[in-house]
Amino acid sequence: MIDKFLSFLGIAKKSGNLIFGMDEVKSKIISGDICLVMIVSDISSNSLEKIESFMAEKAGTINLIKLSYTKDDMERITSKYAAVIGVSDINIANKIKLLAEENPKQKTERNDAYNDKI
Repeated sequence: MIDKFLSFLGIAKKSGNLIFGMDEVKSKIISGDICLVMIVSDISSNSLEKIESFMAEKAGTINLIKLSYTKDDMERITSKYAAVIGVSDINIANKIKLLAEENPKQKTERNDAYNDKI
């Protein structure tokens, strides 16, 4: 059974408000089109270091959520295999944050080094 969080990600993907992959997310952060960044639990340590350092330098006000879901979980719901996912709509970002906090399976970590803009 798909939980509410993953189900909502499927809807967000269909709306066109999810950006997948490190390079694409970085590009959209620079252009100001990202409200939230999510990373999956099985992200490589190298990729994690890259996105965290990039966000600390370029995206000081964007939240980073560490998900307990894997790339395989994301692919099953969104048809995209990615470790870094950006959200481009503020309302969808707020709903994702709310669902992540409510979901007992999802242990979200908010990286408060990136101020809570949303």
